Amino acid sequence: MSCKPSCSIVDRVLKSTFLQALIIYVLSVIAICSPGKAWEESDKQAFEEKIGIIASMIQDHAKSLGSGAGELDPTSLRAQCLLQSIGIDVVHRYLELNPGDVPWKQKYVKLREGLTACLYMMYKTQK
Repeated sequence: MSCKPSCSIVDRVLKSTFLQALIIYVLSVIAICSPGKAWEESDKQAFEEKIGIIASMIQDHAKSLGSGAGELDPTSLRAQCLLQSIGIDVVHRYLELNPGDVPWKQKYVKLREGLTACLYMMYKTQK
């Protein structure tokens, strides 16, 4: 659903509404799926549930990005980068409470590299 200069205002509002709904959905899922107390107790299960939900959303969104033909839609890339950023924030918070978790420290570095690549693609499509 790429928006060309000839797009109607309805198409643009729908895209904007979709992105806003996606942001609200992600934040709601994170807030509902695990209590705040779990972070204080360094609850690994709560962390893995959060990161699992975010990972599946990222994968689903990445599949939809890859299914289109031609150039990538900047709005879709922004949503993908947002999802990756939220995942990084969740991992970062977990690592603050669990600094000895070496496997997640290594994954954190890879996640940040993935976000850098996503942001690069996003900025490249805006030119």
